[in-house]
Amino acid sequence: MHLIFRTLFSILLVCTFVLTGISQTTGKKKFVRPEQIEAEKAEKAEQEKVKRLEPSRWGWGINLGSIYFTSNSYQIGLDPNVAYRLDINLAVGFLLKMNYYHTKDPYSKLKYDAFNLGPTLYARWKPLMKMEGATPFMQSLFLQGEYEHAFLSRPLYDDFGNYILNPAKNKILSSTYGQDYLYIGLGIATGFPAGSFISIHYNLLDDPYLYGPKFTFRVGFTMNY
Repeated sequence: MHLIFRTLFSILLVCTFVLTGISQTTGKKKFVRPEQIEAEKAEKAEQEKVKRLEPSRWGWGINLGSIYFTSNSYQIGLDPNVAYRLDINLAVGFLLKMNYYHTKDPYSKLKYDAFNLGPTLYARWKPLMKMEGATPFMQSLFLQGEYEHAFLSRPLYDDFGNYILNPAKNKILSSTYGQDYLYIGLGIATGFPAGSFISIHYNLLDDPYLYGPKFTFRVGFTMNY
């Protein structure tokens, strides 16, 4: 009987030591060397720095364009815009064309001035940006497509091409039109994220009643695209 008690006591004592060792092992934290902690901190700080320095995908700019002159009239535009970069070589955006139009009747010497708006959706693509071995000049070339719905105010003409005046003959009568334009453009941009560009744009729509020239030139400033 005493032998049985001693045996059970011995088994109980062994189990107690085993369980105590397991609990102490599982409760211990993994030892991490100080140099490993410092390396991880440095890597995390570098990642945060790169993230802060990376340009935003949102960009903005302003263009000077829609410029043309005739013997009796001229037009000039100032166009603010916002853009979002889908990729390093592709951006889409919204452009608000704001054009000032001036003309003068060579006979009555009356002047007509109008301020026109042209909400525009556009996409700019730099096809050679990712090409291996491309020169900086080649990488800066871009194609731009635009759809514009313009609200234009223009003088009224009679059947002989003369301005229509009010009964007092002291004002040129006018009318406002809504017109659509579809442009394809080619240009070159310099600098990133802040840069400048120059471009030429051609209206693809062949409509004799559209106002404005088929070709327009622009210069401008952009940020982040």
